Amino acid sequence: MSRARRSVFRWALPAVLSSSLATLSACVTIDGTLKPDGSGTLEMAYQALPNSNEAIEKQRFTAPRVTIESLKVRDDGAAIVKLGFDDPTRLSALEMFRSVRIARRREGEEELLTITWTNPTPTELKEEGKPGPKISIAFPGKVLEASRNSTIAGNSVTWSFPRVAFMKEKSVELTARYLVSPSG
Repeated sequence: MSRARRSVFRWALPAVLSSSLATLSACVTIDGTLKPDGSGTLEMAYQALPNSNEAIEKQRFTAPRVTIESLKVRDDGAAIVKLGFDDPTRLSALEMFRSVRIARRREGEEELLTITWTNPTPTELKEEGKPGPKISIAFPGKVLEASRNSTIAGNSVTWSFPRVAFMKEKSVELTARYLVSPSG
């Protein structure tokens, strides 16, 4: 890679990561379903970056073992993407989720899912009351416990954050412990 391309890459990568985190911290809704074998689906509604289009957004959601089932960017920049995956830990390979780490740990008939967002530039915002991300996941078994800012309803957990609280954190960790069958 030439020196000029490396320089552009070094400048562009932090900008892309920051904009991805800003996108995730705005009024973003993520609805996921996790199956007993670890595969699943994810639907995300978000505001695309200015001047973006479906081709650009498709690149942000392309990674091995993750499939784009549908993607639509409206004229007002609102976007909806539906993804399929064979393991939720693979979602960290997506450009949109580069600052997100997902881990699963099996313990007998229970599994622990941990999602950690790292914010490279924590920011103090003055936009009190504006909604931040809302993440909902349907699990393959009863949810036993979940981390802060969560609501548990049977097999599902929803985490909601005000945008101000989400953006000022260096990292945000979401966890859910749920039942799975021993053969799952």
